[in-house]
Amino acid sequence: MNPLQRQLRRWCVLLVLLGVAGLAGSASAAEKSTLIQGLAKAAETATAAGDFARAGDLYLEIWHADGTQQVALYNAARAHQLAGKKDQAITEFRELLALEKLDPALKKKGDKQMAVLVPPSKAEASAEVARKAAAERLAAESVAAEKARVEKAASERAAAQKAEAERAAASQAAADRVMAEQAEAERLAVARKARSRPKAPVVVKESPVDQPSSGAVPWLVTGGVAVVAALAVGVWAQTDASELSQDLGVTSGGYISGTNYNEAKGRIASIDTRAYVAGGLGAVGVALAVVGVVKGATGKQVALTPSMDGRGMVAAWRF
Repeated sequence: MNPLQRQLRRWCVLLVLLGVAGLAGSASAAEKSTLIQGLAKAAETATAAGDFARAGDLYLEIWHADGTQQVALYNAARAHQLAGKKDQAITEFRELLALEKLDPALKKKGDKQMAVLVPPSKAEASAEVARKAAAERLAAESVAAEKARVEKAASERAAAQKAEAERAAASQAAADRVMAEQAEAERLAVARKARSRPKAPVVVKESPVDQPSSGAVPWLVTGGVAVVAALAVGVWAQTDASELSQDLGVTSGGYISGTNYNEAKGRIASIDTRAYVAGGLGAVGVALAVVGVVKGATGKQVALTPSMDGRGMVAAWRF
């Protein structure tokens, strides 16, 4: 037999052995599944009958047959707990909680049952309270530290902004000062140039001087206005005097019916006052007109003053 044939023979034998091993493994897995199903059915029957000790033992056999059946170990511990086998239940719960890849739901249930089976001592309770208090204290300190950090950052930021604003204001003030100094220097330079520049001589030109007017017109106009006003006031007084004369007329019965004594006295005083005013205005108007005529005729200056007795006006002019 050549080497190639011997190698082929070896491969055939290996394949046969692997096939036999696979069939054996399949048979073993099928038997285990059948066994587990039977144990699970028997455990359910015992639980329904209230035989929790028997049910716990059956669930424990399932766990020993298949180490992946974590629920079976929990059921075994719970059934032994209900059967009153406290120590065995505690041992099985501890075994369950010690598993590395324990289902979180089973861990939560196991912790709950262990708390019932093995209640924490006073020392453990005090330690738990202290642990919680320490955790709360650490959380409060962390919050306070974070608050202080935020406040410090805000304060530093505000201080930096204030310093930046002060620097900007100082820079602006310096720039304004420089600009003012430059403007002042330019103004002084312009002033120096203006002082150093020779001034052109001022030439005064001769201008003709007109002969001033005699000024007679204002006097004549003012005198005329005064005379017109005197006439108006005189007419007004004369009209009131006529009306008063009619009111003072005696009726056929010998009585004055148009006015009374006091009213007549007041009206007479008013008429007299207007007569004096009219006379004064007339005198002033005539005097002003005379001054105007003289100034127009002679071109001389004329002075107009009251008379010594205060009853008239005196006009004087220089010849």
